[in-house]
Amino acid sequence: DWRKILLRRGASQTYEFSASGGGEKTKFYTSLSYADQRGISLASGFKRVTGAFNISHTDRRLELKAKMLFGKTNQDTNSEGSAYANPIYGVSVTLSPSDYPYEKDGSYRSLFPGNNNLNPLFATTQNFSKTQLVRANPSLEATFTVFPWLKAKQTVSYDYLNNQDAVWWDPRQGDGEAANGVFQRSNIERSTLTTQSQLYAQQEFGKHNLSGVASFETESRDLLNIYMWGTDFPSYLKYELENSGTQGGSSTVDKDRMVSFLLKGDYTYDDRYILGASARWDGSSRLAPDHRWGLFWSLSGSWNLGKEAFMKPLESVLTDARLRLSYGANGTLPSGYYSHLSLYSFGYNYNGGTGLKETSLGSPNLSWEKNKALNIGLDFRLLHRLSFTLDFYTRKTTDLLLYKAISGTTGFSSELQNLGSMRNTGFEIEIRSNNLSFDGFSWNTTLSVGHNKNELLRYDGVQTREISGNWIHEVGHPYNTYYLAEYAGVDPQTGKASYYKNTLNNKGELDRTITTDINKVGLKRIDDKPFDPVVTGGIMNTINWGIIDLSINFSY
Repeated sequence: DWRKILLRRGASQTYEFSASGGGEKTKFYTSLSYADQRGISLASGFKRVTGAFNISHTDRRLELKAKMLFGKTNQDTNSEGSAYANPIYGVSVTLSPSDYPYEKDGSYRSLFPGNNNLNPLFATTQNFSKTQLVRANPSLEATFTVFPWLKAKQTVSYDYLNNQDAVWWDPRQGDGEAANGVFQRSNIERSTLTTQSQLYAQQEFGKHNLSGVASFETESRDLLNIYMWGTDFPSYLKYELENSGTQGGSSTVDKDRMVSFLLKGDYTYDDRYILGASARWDGSSRLAPDHRWGLFWSLSGSWNLGKEAFMKPLESVLTDARLRLSYGANGTLPSGYYSHLSLYSFGYNYNGGTGLKETSLGSPNLSWEKNKALNIGLDFRLLHRLSFTLDFYTRKTTDLLLYKAISGTTGFSSELQNLGSMRNTGFEIEIRSNNLSFDGFSWNTTLSVGHNKNELLRYDGVQTREISGNWIHEVGHPYNTYYLAEYAGVDPQTGKASYYKNTLNNKGELDRTITTDINKVGLKRIDDKPFDPVVTGGIMNTINWGIIDLSINFSY
């Protein structure tokens, strides 16, 4: 019974501790938690330790805060998907009751015709894939009250994340057999230093309320990535790199910086009318020097209809009605840190000596991708039981960050550029229902539905379409559209798949005859099978009863 051999009963346990205290001026809070989960496969498990410590001190007009969050996780995983080493795939698809894990002498059997001759018990117990994650997030904050309506605040925070992976493939069979054992280690270290220098202002004048923020922010990101591997091990019992006959590795260091200036103001009248405006100026090292800075802004307004006198007669039916409107611009950065630079890389040896080659063409005019979005929303509650949120949006994106095909004589096939524009238009509806609530029991349901229409408005001003493998990006159509052979069903005579030719005949007309020879078929844009979903949504049911919390979710 392979299910009993490879799988087990899962278990989970969690322990938590917290404490708080202090006096009038100094207060503290600390917490610690431990979680241990045992997966249903022999090689799956998860352990986590998290903690927090906060302390604050107030002395007249000065308030000081220090916070520390930390966590450590250890995870063991097995192969997934349709891998032959995946125990769940094995018991469901490839393994037979006539297969057995051991030979008569107690050694692991290696004859498994239906499982690529891989013993799943061996792969699960002798190979491993371990991940350790350590994270620490300390922060310091000082707030000084200049005037009753004006405060100055300084914040410094540091987010450190270290991710270590270790993978071992035993040399006796499976993935490690051909290389006589394979061991891999990787270490990814990420750190982000953030500073904020802010001025807060807030003042009330009767029913009027004014507030504003002026801020200067910096963000520094550093990334260290180390990967090492070893093969040809003298023994399956010693898997560290120093024991391998052949070794190799690589490392990269990346840095990213951003500076921001922010102004934000809000006005409220009698909690009925709310107006807001903001502007920020961001500069990033990921962009070309002459295009690093971008000015982004937003305007917003909200009308609390429930506060109006004409809504009073409807309070028994309609409450919490609010109309929202916002319009603004924001920017998107390229994912690469140095996409604007022409780069050379070492490690390409030639004629017995070290060498280098050009590995990035660079984009000296690379700038922000810009988005302008309009959102109109309505919130209301019916019969004190049903809550509705309706949103309509349209967003136009210009200076798209796209890889454009270029002449191969440059030594490259594409270049990252700012080109083209697209529009996304759609709506989102969410309905929340309080079905039952009595004596510590509650049952709530949330239903959501959304629709988005995407359209490429412009490519580069000359081309109207770009074909990339089985994708076509064409003006007037969704950006992600399939470019494939058009399927015409199964040939009833041969049982083979058939396709429309979609090629031009001698008269220059489109040939729509059907063939089973895929080599005679022309590719076309497939409009009736969109890549983007037409409708998305979900249903979530939450039941709370004493110490029992039950959630049932469905998404589509």
